[in-house]
Amino acid sequence: MAARRLPVLAQYRTDAVTRLLCAGAHLDEGFARDVDVELTEDRLRATGLSLGIDLVALARHARASVRRADLRDRRLAQLCAVGVWAAVPTALYGLVAGLSGLALGAGALIVLTYGTAWGLVHRAESAARAAALAVEHGAERPVDLAPDVGRRSRTGCWSRSGPTWSRTPRAPSGPTRSSAAARRSRKWSGSPSTSAGPPTIRQAVAS
Repeated sequence: MAARRLPVLAQYRTDAVTRLLCAGAHLDEGFARDVDVELTEDRLRATGLSLGIDLVALARHARASVRRADLRDRRLAQLCAVGVWAAVPTALYGLVAGLSGLALGAGALIVLTYGTAWGLVHRAESAARAAALAVEHGAERPVDLAPDVGRRSRTGCWSRSGPTWSRTPRAPSGPTRSSAAARRSRKWSGSPSTSAGPPTIRQAVAS
């Protein structure tokens, strides 16, 4: 009887979770903005240790996605300011005044503006999909496929090896509990030779 051959199990990369999260940051703008705010904007809180996820790579790809979306939005706003907000009143004025040439020119400008806007959005979406495919199926490390964030963040020091955390305990800068208790005991006792502790009701009334 021949031995039964088991099916080959699927093999995954050790950084598969990081790659999927980085790819998701390029495809989901809302997720990218949440990650960017969580890891780079709020510098008053620290991020804990990540288990199997390269937070530096994730922050870099999220910031790259946010920058791409912001650039797209700025260009769309400029197109709307020039091609829509200026062309629509011009087209209405041409129709009211009977200037067919002016109205047709303004209408052509509006159509050209919408076509250019569609091209900008399509270009941004294509770049996002290309970046997602590169980070998910590429051979390079995810942290090397996106530009540096450019400043410190909650994930620690932005080094190529990953975030670092300081584990050295610091000496307390203010008074400790023991020193406060000692001062309180000296205050209630009245003299160093008297035993520490709060006064009784009779002592407080007598004083």
